[in-house]
Amino acid sequence: MSKDTEPSFFDTPEQHGPDTSSIGGIWPPQVASDERLKAFYNLRPILSEPALCLLQRQFERGALRLDGQNITRIQFRALVGGHLLRAHSQDVFLQDHLEALIPLEKQTQGEQLVLVYLGHNDQQARPCSEDDLATIRANFARAGLVRPKSAQEIFSRPNANGFGISILDPSINRSAVIAQLSDLYRRFNRTPQDVAKMLDDPHNIFAVASESGRIISAGIAEQAEIPFPGGHLHIAEITEAATEEGYGNMGVYTAVSTKLLMELAFQSYHRQKGYELDLVFGECNALSAGVLIVAAAQGRTFSADVCSDYGFPGRGLLKQQVEIAGPVKHTKYNDLLPAFLTPSVLYGRYLT
Repeated sequence: MSKDTEPSFFDTPEQHGPDTSSIGGIWPPQVASDERLKAFYNLRPILSEPALCLLQRQFERGALRLDGQNITRIQFRALVGGHLLRAHSQDVFLQDHLEALIPLEKQTQGEQLVLVYLGHNDQQARPCSEDDLATIRANFARAGLVRPKSAQEIFSRPNANGFGISILDPSINRSAVIAQLSDLYRRFNRTPQDVAKMLDDPHNIFAVASESGRIISAGIAEQAEIPFPGGHLHIAEITEAATEEGYGNMGVYTAVSTKLLMELAFQSYHRQKGYELDLVFGECNALSAGVLIVAAAQGRTFSADVCSDYGFPGRGLLKQQVEIAGPVKHTKYNDLLPAFLTPSVLYGRYLT
């Protein structure tokens, strides 16, 4: 990658609570960091109009909590049938609240499933900035010009600069690892106790870039099993990216997150955790051209590129989702662009 395409800052949400999970809880709705109410609606896949109406009632009930309870954003995720989405694309509820969607390879009852993000903000507490949205459109257009690169191409630059890229074994040199990761994540209010908790979580995979044995960049793949009637959804989120100041523009974060994709592909294909992944994704800081370009170079698909196929053009952005350190912005919170890999693409690009 050229020097101006590698993010030289952190891409990790500011953390304002004790929960170290980025994926978050499932059902019922739970209060999360950044004044949000979040839920993964896993009572059933939404395959019929009555089920869609029930989801709407549950969402509207949650939206009532925006009034006077220090909650300024509600976000639901749900699995919805692709045919139902297309048939109800003009539904007022969906038009008002569907922010992004991710088509899955997973099916149920012969119906393709789509992961749908629903969101609603208190517009006084979480207004969007037209200036930021203009920057986001320019960043997204720039990322659209990037060709996917092979893992070998991505690793060539940090390898030439003498950086080691590896999957972290948290049991080796544990105290030193916690200290080094705590330094990286301190500006995001992560304590050594938070770092230890993340290392001990069996759902997390850490990849790191090292120089002379010292960690200078890190990222996490957080895996989750979402139970549904009759089955499970298995997902992994690439998150918690941090690079030490002075090591930007060297390709280290691109390599770290690519190493995570390779590990996820291997573990999933060989069912090392007893299942295959249904989805690998990341929610990218849309104000960072570098972060979007990394996702594009890795062959990820942006939600914004597929929403129009289901009748929702111009969608794909999670509005005012979380607070992220990095580029100057005009609002407190950041808008995020989900970018994803389905299993067939993950294996085709990263299974070695």
